[in-house]
Amino acid sequence: MAILALILWPLSFIWIPSAGRNPDSVLSLVLLIEIAAILLAVAAIWLGVLVTRDGENTRTSDRGGRLAMLVVVLVIAGNLLGQAFDR
Repeated sequence: MAILALILWPLSFIWIPSAGRNPDSVLSLVLLIEIAAILLAVAAIWLGVLVTRDGENTRTSDRGGRLAMLVVVLVIAGNLLGQAFDR
């Protein structure tokens, strides 16, 4: 799930090639992609917490949780930077 979220994240930048001339459909698609990436990342973090709680912690589950946290930070930081440069 975390890898899929990381794959979705760059797709939220599909508006860049036509910046300033984007139809509303592209902007709504970007929003849906970012929401999907966040939901997948949160689900991966939740599954990592459940695995740790059950005592079945592995390196793979640790990496998945860290990767999912990275996706959350990338999406939020991208939006914050976008708002900072928009002004």
